[in-house]
Amino acid sequence: MIEKDDIINRDFGKSLFGYDRVEVEYFQKMIAREFDKLKEKIDELEEVKDKYKQIQGKKADEIVEEGRDKADEIVSKARKKSDIIIENMEEKKSRLKDSINKLELKKASLINSINDILKSQKELVELYYNDDG
Repeated sequence: MIEKDDIINRDFGKSLFGYDRVEVEYFQKMIAREFDKLKEKIDELEEVKDKYKQIQGKKADEIVEEGRDKADEIVSKARKKSDIIIENMEEKKSRLKDSINKLELKKASLINSINDILKSQKELVELYYNDDG
């Protein structure tokens, strides 16, 4: 079978009044592009042929049943994946809630510490002003 490279790399003999080299190369490239398009189309048709062979001789009911089975399989896999994703998100949610709770406790502790510091500072200020008075 002829390949794209065979078309592009083909050399032609030269003669005194031979073909225009630029025109020949342009034509080769044009033919090679068309060759690629045809090859892609052949590949597509081979896939269609393979699918046709799979259903050839089967009754419509059999084909529909196979389609349903395949759909059920896809749905089942999707459900399993979604269950795993939900489970992972629940775990992440739980970890985040734990982190939030820890931060809330730290916040409360800091507020208490600040209040204690303010209270002691207030007492010191009151002592200072009461001693002067």
